[in-house]
Amino acid sequence: MGIFDKKGTSTTGSAGKAAPQPSYINSTSGLDCDCYIAEGITVEGKISGNRSVGIDGNIEGEINISAKVVIGENGEFKGNIFADDVEISGKVNGNITADNFLKAHPTGQIVGDIEAARLVIEDGAIFEGNITMTKKKKIQTEITSAPVINNVIEPSEEPAL
Repeated sequence: MGIFDKKGTSTTGSAGKAAPQPSYINSTSGLDCDCYIAEGITVEGKISGNRSVGIDGNIEGEINISAKVVIGENGEFKGNIFADDVEISGKVNGNITADNFLKAHPTGQIVGDIEAARLVIEDGAIFEGNITMTKKKKIQTEITSAPVINNVIEPSEEPAL
């Protein structure tokens, strides 16, 4: 079994075989996910956090990520996805809420409702469901108040000499 570093280069596992490179790294986006669930791995439950996730395995449950979620060509997901950005090249059976954008690649299959600020469904992708376009969520910033100046000197009406 191989392990991938953050650049997606494989290392050899205990059997001395090079591990396959995840399909999402070969994508045109050049995405480098922080967490990768490989083909042949099955997960049931909830995944949450603030780092990007790439999936080529099978997941049933919920994903709640304040970053990017990529379902690779070999990935299958059943449940709801809540993320900033979502890219689908595999199969999703469930609702997807993308705060920023959702992109379905030609090999992507989505059965469920989509809510996103921006949406791209490429030619060849399969989609069955409803779409709700929303405004991009604004990042909340802390507002600091400036000091209030009570003494304001008005300009003189007399011409200067």
